[in-house]
Amino acid sequence: MGLRIEDFSGDKIHILEKDGVFVVKACAGSGKTCVVAAKISSLLRKWESNNRGIAAISFTNVAWQEIEDKLKKDFGVDSGLDYPHFIGTIDSFIDTYLLLPFGHLVLNCENRPEIIMNWEPEIRGKFECKKSGCKLSNLSYDINGNLISYSDSSHFSNCSLSHRYCKASKIQLRQSGYLTQADANFFVMKLLEKYPDIAKAIVYRFPVFLIDEAQDTSDVQMKIFDLLLENGLERLMLIGDPNQAIYEWRTANPEVFIRK
Repeated sequence: MGLRIEDFSGDKIHILEKDGVFVVKACAGSGKTCVVAAKISSLLRKWESNNRGIAAISFTNVAWQEIEDKLKKDFGVDSGLDYPHFIGTIDSFIDTYLLLPFGHLVLNCENRPEIIMNWEPEIRGKFECKKSGCKLSNLSYDINGNLISYSDSSHFSNCSLSHRYCKASKIQLRQSGYLTQADANFFVMKLLEKYPDIAKAIVYRFPVFLIDEAQDTSDVQMKIFDLLLENGLERLMLIGDPNQAIYEWRTANPEVFIRK
């Protein structure tokens, strides 16, 4: 027999019953995954819309797969995880619902945007900055649009050219429709800033957001959620353990979550 909402008590039942915008700061061993699955299960059982859904987002494929498995095994949710709902990674959500259909509005690219997963030789040969020794795969933008590097290499910090070639190469790359995932996050943030109607459309399509592993959120990703809130999102749960930020190397900033 699967778990029921009635089987929970204390803080967990409070989380399951709470609505609106709130943050849950969990700790290791607190049963976070089970609570997230229970929250989704509770929402699904009451869901009535056929074209508006729940966005249940995590930061890794492993994490959302664990949630999906728990939904099926512990809560008997064998169906209902598909349209109109979304359960998956934050990268997949950003790319599917924002970057690919609307990214061209801020990228000024002729082709459909494409996330570069493997830097093929022809891409490196055409766009790589040869003056500074930097690798474009390690470069992206901070929340203010400044070029930053995720590499420990000294090339970027010691550049005597003020990164002119790197910046020009990134622009060429973008105008050709190529981006890293970090680039995608930044330009989706700019997209929602420039086109609030798109943010409103996303909020209409997904009136409920559940963000698991929120401690791995970057400044830019958190700004994306803030922009959705500014444009009408009224139901958002952020849950995470700030002591288990495993993606700090990829611009994740646990302080962003802690401050919420």
